[in-house]
Amino acid sequence: ARKSLVNVFQDGICHPKMAMVIDDRLKVWDDRDQPRVHVVPAFAPYYAPQAE
Repeated sequence: ARKSLVNVFQDGICHPKMAMVIDDRLKVWDDRDQPRVHVVPAFAPYYAPQAE
């Protein structure tokens, strides 16, 4: 099953059209929600050994 804003806002607190999604994967979202997905790079822990 794909992610859906309708499932996120089941209790009616916010209309799905008023939402913006920040995710690193566009294709996991329902087709009608994809225009509201702002794709960002996947999380990568910052590691700087010289800082220790």
